Amino acid sequence: MPRKSESFSRGRSKFQQQPRILVVCEDSKSAKVYLRDLRRRLGALVDVEHFGDTSPTKVLKESIRLGKSYDKIFCVLDADTFAAEKFDPLTSVPLSDRQRLTIVPSCPCFEYWLLLHFSSTRSSFTSSSLLKALCKEPNMIGYTKGGIDRYLDILFDNLAVARSNAMLIRVLNEQDGSTSPMTDLDMLVQHFESLAAPKPIV
Repeated sequence: MPRKSESFSRGRSKFQQQPRILVVCEDSKSAKVYLRDLRRRLGALVDVEHFGDTSPTKVLKESIRLGKSYDKIFCVLDADTFAAEKFDPLTSVPLSDRQRLTIVPSCPCFEYWLLLHFSSTRSSFTSSSLLKALCKEPNMIGYTKGGIDRYLDILFDNLAVARSNAMLIRVLNEQDGSTSPMTDLDMLVQHFESLAAPKPIV
C-alpha cells in the first residue's frame, strides 16, 4: 500500500528556536576563559568574546556594532573602571538597544564573583586587595588572571555556593543601599542554564 505524501513530510520541531546570545567580556583572560568553560559545562549555545577593548564605553559601543545579528547581548564589565569614564550601567545603553543589551557588572571586578565561590564577604575592596583576598583562599592560592584554567574545576564545583552568596549580597545591598561590593554574574549563569534547557512549544 503506497504511503501518503504527508508521511514523508518533516515533523515540526517540538521546541522553541533558541535565541542567538552574545556575551562580551571586558577582560580577555579570567572572565572570558571562565565563561567559555561554564558555557561548555552547562551546554549553553552562547558566543563568548572579547573585542580587544577594556574601556566600558568602548566595550559597549563595540558590542552594539558587532552584535547586530544577535537577539541578546550581555556585557561583562568591571565597575572599578566606571567612575573614570562616568559610565552608568543604567543609562549608558541607548534606548533603542535596551531590550536586547544587558550590562553585567561586578564591583570592584570579576574576581569578586570568584571569591563568592568560597565566601560571602561584604568587605570593601580595591581590585588589588580583592586579588590578595582571593589568593588567600585555600583552593585559589597562586591565582592570576592569566592562570585561571587550573582552578576551573573547583570553581564549577562551588558554582551553587557562588550563586547563593551573590543573591544574598544583592538582598543585603538593597536593604542598606550599598553598591559595593556586588556582582550580577549569578543572573548571567541563570541565563546560561535557561538556554541549556530546550523550551517546548505550547
